[in-house]
Amino acid sequence: QFTGGLMTPSIGGDVYGWGANDFGQLGTGSRRSANVPQLVPVLRNKEIAWLSAGSEHALAISSAGLVYSWGRDQHGQLGIGNADYNSCDQSGTDPNCLGIERGYVLYPSGVGALRGERTYQISSKRDQNLVVVQRGVSYGWGLNAVGQLGTDDLVDRTLPTEVARSF
Repeated sequence: QFTGGLMTPSIGGDVYGWGANDFGQLGTGSRRSANVPQLVPVLRNKEIAWLSAGSEHALAISSAGLVYSWGRDQHGQLGIGNADYNSCDQSGTDPNCLGIERGYVLYPSGVGALRGERTYQISSKRDQNLVVVQRGVSYGWGLNAVGQLGTDDLVDRTLPTEVARSF
Protein backbone atom coordinates (compact mmCIF):
# COMPACT_ATOMS: atom_id res chain seq x y z
CA GLN A 1 0.00 0.00 0.00
CA PHE A 2 1.22 3.55 -0.67
CA THR A 3 -0.13 7.06 -0.76
CA GLY A 4 -3.39 7.01 -2.67
CA GLY A 5 -2.93 3.65 -4.38
CA LEU A 6 -2.85 -0.06 -3.85
CA MET A 7 -1.00 -2.83 -5.70
CA THR A 8 -1.61 -6.55 -5.50
CA PRO A 9 -0.28 -9.59 -7.34
CA SER A 10 -2.80 -12.12 -8.62
CA ILE A 11 -2.53 -15.87 -8.14
CA GLY A 12 -0.97 -16.11 -11.61
CA GLY A 13 1.67 -13.48 -10.82
CA ASP A 14 0.10 -10.61 -12.74
CA VAL A 15 -0.11 -7.25 -10.92
CA TYR A 16 -3.11 -4.96 -10.50
CA GLY A 17 -3.17 -1.40 -9.20
CA TRP A 18 -5.84 1.12 -8.30
CA GLY A 19 -6.26 4.47 -6.54
CA ALA A 20 -4.37 7.74 -7.01
CA ASN A 21 -1.89 7.81 -9.88
CA ASP A 22 -0.45 11.33 -10.07
CA PHE A 23 3.08 10.07 -10.82
CA GLY A 24 2.34 6.83 -12.65
CA GLN A 25 2.69 4.81 -9.45
CA LEU A 26 0.08 2.31 -10.64
CA GLY A 27 2.29 1.33 -13.60
CA THR A 28 -0.59 1.30 -16.06
CA GLY A 29 1.01 3.64 -18.59
CA SER A 30 -0.97 6.76 -17.72
CA ARG A 31 -1.36 9.22 -14.87
CA ARG A 32 -5.11 8.63 -14.56
CA SER A 33 -6.36 7.40 -11.21
CA ALA A 34 -8.39 4.18 -11.18
CA ASN A 35 -11.46 3.31 -9.10
CA VAL A 36 -11.22 -0.41 -9.89
CA PRO A 37 -8.17 -2.70 -10.21
CA GLN A 38 -6.22 -2.19 -13.44
CA LEU A 39 -3.77 -4.70 -14.92
CA VAL A 40 -0.16 -3.50 -15.05
CA PRO A 41 0.44 -4.59 -18.67
CA VAL A 42 4.25 -4.61 -18.70
CA LEU A 43 4.31 -7.12 -15.81
CA ARG A 44 1.84 -9.51 -17.44
CA ASN A 45 3.25 -13.07 -17.41
CA LYS A 46 6.38 -11.95 -15.50
CA GLU A 47 5.42 -14.10 -12.46
CA ILE A 48 5.76 -11.32 -9.90
CA ALA A 49 6.60 -12.79 -6.51
CA TRP A 50 7.06 -9.65 -4.39
CA LEU A 51 5.72 -6.08 -4.43
CA SER A 52 6.81 -3.12 -2.35
CA ALA A 53 5.83 0.53 -2.54
CA GLY A 54 7.00 3.88 -1.27
CA SER A 55 5.05 7.14 -1.20
CA GLU A 56 4.64 7.50 -4.97
CA HIS A 57 6.65 4.68 -6.50
CA ALA A 58 6.55 0.89 -6.53
CA LEU A 59 8.90 -2.02 -7.14
CA ALA A 60 8.37 -5.65 -8.02
CA ILE A 61 10.54 -8.75 -8.01
CA SER A 62 9.83 -11.54 -10.49
CA SER A 63 10.20 -15.20 -9.59
CA ALA A 64 13.48 -15.07 -11.57
CA GLY A 65 14.80 -12.36 -9.21
CA LEU A 66 14.54 -9.42 -11.63
CA VAL A 67 13.63 -6.01 -10.17
CA TYR A 68 11.21 -3.57 -11.85
CA SER A 69 10.44 0.00 -10.71
CA TRP A 70 7.93 2.70 -11.68
CA GLY A 71 6.29 5.92 -10.48
CA ARG A 72 7.92 9.07 -9.12
CA ASP A 73 11.69 9.42 -9.24
CA GLN A 74 12.28 12.65 -7.31
CA HIS A 75 15.25 11.30 -5.29
CA GLY A 76 16.41 8.48 -7.55
CA GLN A 77 14.10 5.96 -5.89
CA LEU A 78 13.51 4.12 -9.18
CA GLY A 79 17.18 3.12 -9.35
CA ILE A 80 17.46 3.84 -13.06
CA GLY A 81 19.97 6.72 -12.86
CA ASN A 82 19.75 10.03 -14.65
CA ALA A 83 21.20 8.77 -17.94
CA ASP A 84 18.02 6.88 -18.83
CA TYR A 85 16.01 10.13 -18.91
CA ASN A 86 18.66 11.92 -20.94
CA SER A 87 18.91 9.18 -23.57
CA CYS A 88 15.19 9.34 -24.40
CA ASP A 89 14.16 11.56 -27.28
CA GLN A 90 10.72 12.21 -25.70
CA SER A 91 9.05 11.74 -29.10
CA GLY A 92 7.50 8.47 -28.03
CA THR A 93 9.06 6.60 -30.95
CA ASP A 94 11.77 4.76 -28.99
CA PRO A 95 10.19 1.62 -27.44
CA ASN A 96 12.86 1.58 -24.71
CA CYS A 97 11.67 4.99 -23.54
CA LEU A 98 7.94 4.33 -23.65
CA GLY A 99 6.31 5.90 -20.62
CA ILE A 100 9.39 7.80 -19.38
CA GLU A 101 8.79 11.43 -18.55
CA ARG A 102 11.02 13.77 -16.59
CA GLY A 103 10.65 12.82 -12.92
CA TYR A 104 8.48 9.73 -13.30
CA VAL A 105 8.11 6.48 -15.20
CA LEU A 106 4.63 5.35 -16.19
CA TYR A 107 5.45 1.68 -16.87
CA PRO A 108 7.61 -0.76 -14.86
CA SER A 109 11.23 -0.59 -16.03
CA GLY A 110 14.03 -3.01 -15.19
CA VAL A 111 16.57 -1.80 -12.63
CA GLY A 112 19.60 -2.33 -14.87
CA ALA A 113 22.23 -1.96 -12.15
CA LEU A 114 20.90 -5.17 -10.57
CA ARG A 115 21.10 -7.21 -13.78
CA GLY A 116 22.98 -10.41 -13.08
CA GLU A 117 21.89 -10.41 -9.43
CA ARG A 118 19.08 -12.61 -8.15
CA THR A 119 17.08 -10.39 -5.81
CA TYR A 120 15.15 -12.09 -3.03
CA GLN A 121 13.75 -9.33 -0.88
CA ILE A 122 12.89 -5.67 -1.23
CA SER A 123 11.69 -2.99 1.13
CA SER A 124 10.44 0.38 -0.06
CA LYS A 125 9.75 3.32 2.18
CA ARG A 126 8.82 6.92 1.44
CA ASP A 127 11.45 7.69 -1.23
CA GLN A 128 14.03 4.94 -0.82
CA ASN A 129 14.51 1.19 -1.25
CA LEU A 130 16.68 -1.60 0.09
CA VAL A 131 17.13 -5.01 -1.53
CA VAL A 132 18.88 -8.23 -0.58
CA VAL A 133 20.43 -10.33 -3.34
CA GLN A 134 21.33 -14.02 -3.41
CA ARG A 135 24.97 -13.35 -2.45
CA GLY A 136 23.73 -11.89 0.85
CA VAL A 137 24.66 -8.33 -0.15
CA SER A 138 22.25 -5.43 0.42
CA TYR A 139 21.82 -2.45 -1.89
CA GLY A 140 20.05 0.85 -1.25
CA TRP A 141 18.98 3.77 -3.43
CA GLY A 142 16.83 6.91 -3.36
CA LEU A 143 16.56 9.54 -0.63
CA ASN A 144 19.42 9.44 1.90
CA ALA A 145 18.98 12.72 3.83
CA VAL A 146 19.54 11.09 7.23
CA GLY A 147 21.67 8.10 6.20
CA GLN A 148 18.72 5.71 5.78
CA LEU A 149 20.42 3.87 2.88
CA GLY A 150 23.31 2.70 5.06
CA THR A 151 25.94 3.95 2.62
CA ASP A 152 27.95 5.82 5.29
CA ASP A 153 27.07 9.26 3.88
CA LEU A 154 24.08 11.54 3.24
CA VAL A 155 24.11 11.49 -0.57
CA ASP A 156 20.95 10.47 -2.49
CA ARG A 157 21.56 7.55 -4.85
CA THR A 158 19.99 7.18 -8.31
CA LEU A 159 21.44 3.69 -8.75
CA PRO A 160 21.57 0.74 -6.34
CA THR A 161 24.61 1.15 -4.07
CA GLU A 162 26.02 -1.51 -1.78
CA VAL A 163 25.20 -0.93 1.87
CA ALA A 164 28.29 -0.27 3.99
CA ARG A 165 29.32 -3.09 6.33
CA SER A 166 30.39 -2.14 9.83
CA PHE A 167 30.48 -5.63 11.32
